[in-house]
Amino acid sequence: MLECPGSKSKVRAPTPLTQKRIPELDGIRGVAIAAVLALHFISDTSGGDYGSFLYRFQAAFRMGWAGVDLFFVLSGFLIGSILLSSRESQTYYSHFYIRRSFRILPVYLAWLVLCVLVAVATSHAGIFPYDISSISAKLPYYFVFLQTFVSWPMFSFAHYWLGPMWSLAVEEHFYLAAAPLVRYLSLKSLAVISVTAIVISPIVRLIAWNHLGGIIYILMVFRADSLMAGVFLAIIWQDTSARSWIEARKKWVFRSCVLLAAPFPLLTKWFPLAYGRYAAVTYSYLALLFSIVILSLLVDKTTWFSGVMRNPALVELGRISYCVYIVNLGVLGLCHSLIRHKLPSIADAGGISVTVVALALTLSIAWLSMRYFESEMLAMGSRYKYPAALRFSEPG
Repeated sequence: MLECPGSKSKVRAPTPLTQKRIPELDGIRGVAIAAVLALHFISDTSGGDYGSFLYRFQAAFRMGWAGVDLFFVLSGFLIGSILLSSRESQTYYSHFYIRRSFRILPVYLAWLVLCVLVAVATSHAGIFPYDISSISAKLPYYFVFLQTFVSWPMFSFAHYWLGPMWSLAVEEHFYLAAAPLVRYLSLKSLAVISVTAIVISPIVRLIAWNHLGGIIYILMVFRADSLMAGVFLAIIWQDTSARSWIEARKKWVFRSCVLLAAPFPLLTKWFPLAYGRYAAVTYSYLALLFSIVILSLLVDKTTWFSGVMRNPALVELGRISYCVYIVNLGVLGLCHSLIRHKLPSIADAGGISVTVVALALTLSIAWLSMRYFESEMLAMGSRYKYPAALRFSEPG
């Protein structure tokens, strides 16, 4: 038993997680980035006429935005686990934020700098609406992670190059809020706050939708259920008795996972948009689904699903997913602009070919970045060690 910082109540000490990296979590991260790639490279490009085979093929991937929700739940679990395991450390804040900075900032800042350079160098292509002065004026928001308060015209250069970065602002704001909560609250209070966030978030979103519309998709306060679902999962997973109880019922966890996934095809057909009013409830469904998915991977390594998540290709895709997420849409737009002088399209063989080239280039950039750049930054950050020396799938 230990006394929590800032609390007079005594609670069970969290059980440190294993130091062994969990490949299944890299695999599920690979699934998340694959969903985002399918959305950007297939569903969101121009293609077939309504009712055509190509149209239906593209429509099958229009829920790819849920990959970001999976990232949020996974991040909540991993960040929550890291913070819970190091909450007694005297270097709790400094080591956490330094390590996060080495993981997030190098690729992020490099991509921001490239934004201006590439915009100036390729403005002659004439496909995207270019406004260098607007990019220069709005880019400072990105350096302080306030990009969720910046908007860009659809299909503009900045939309392609900077569009995916909204979720990084959500993550950074979560880091700022989560660290003091974990540090000073008892585990019981933290669990209560997590459950409260999960329960009230859809209600808050439904109310806010009448006044704010689609902005509820991109602000951390409205996405708290996904992140705090991950934190709640970290709390119960680090509790010895709770983990034992769950492990004794691991078959039911997997069955629950399958049952919860059953409505997903219906959402893809009837409620696929991320910004509609109904999405306020869809986010909560996804938070619950992905929490059970992650729990299933943690508790039972013998299922076919766990075996799929250990696939080397998925694990590697998950390992490089951060850079893939940052660069994929910009590379796609740039390739189509420079090669075909058109917006991204898979309506013909030429468009499909360029899209394949853009995908290969995206994956190559991310792999090279991890091999020669990110790995070096991670090594520098790892000098600031967590007390438990955690190495499990630290979020990107």
